Formats: sequence, structure tokens, C-alpha cells
Amino acid sequence: MGHFGPVPPALIAAGAFLPLGDRKQSPARQRSGCTMARPTAAQKQAREAAERARKARDTSADRQVETPALSMVTAGYDPLLTIEEVSEWLGIPRGTLYQWRTRKQGPRAIKVGGALRYRRTEVETYLDQHTDPRTA
Repeated sequence: MGHFGPVPPALIAAGAFLPLGDRKQSPARQRSGCTMARPTAAQKQAREAAERARKARDTSADRQVETPALSMVTAGYDPLLTIEEVSEWLGIPRGTLYQWRTRKQGPRAIKVGGALRYRRTEVETYLDQHTDPRTA
């Protein structure tokens, strides 16, 4: 029990109030009267477990960062094109692409960070669908 009443069990369970362990004083602190707490064995074990978990998490995060890059290369990465690149490729004004998008016509677009992007395969599929059939 502290000066302000009992410590709530939720805070104790969360580890906010851990026992201080043995008190050890440095020579400078002995003169000033202040004490410095030495961690208990349980606190040391908890700190070591947290450090091991952090290292494991960091190494797994590194592996996750590398995996998508490798999978994009091996799975045939489909680059995103800007509206300028698509309008240049199709030979039409940018305004036409904006109109097509609002009318749900033309190749499907993706909004990325406030800008429109087109998958190359979407534009190629649109062109294939709108190609005149051969009459032989």
C-alpha cells in the first residue's frame, strides 16, 4: 500500500509496479542518501525474454520485406502506369481518361495516394476487348 492507497491489480498485472529488488548504493549515492534499485531475477528474465522476442520480430520483419520483392520478379511484376503514360500510349488526351473513369468506361484505374494509376495488363486487356475482329 502506497501513500495514495492500494495499487490497482490491473496495473500490477501490466507490470507497472514491479518490486524493486535489493537496494544497492553507489559511493556517490551513499553520500547523498539516495538509493538505486538492482533488478530482481524475475525482472532480468523478463527483460531478456523481451529482447529475444524483439530480435525474433526484427529478423522476421526483414524476411517479410525481402519476400514480396522476390515474388514480384518471379511472378511477373505488373507495373503501374501514370495517367500521362497511358494517355501517351493510347494517343488520347488525359481528360478523356478522366471522363472514361467517371463514366466507368476505358481501362480500370487504381487510386494510389490521390493519383490515378493503371496496371499495364488492364490497359492491354482493354485494348484487346476493343480491337476489331478480323474478317477473313
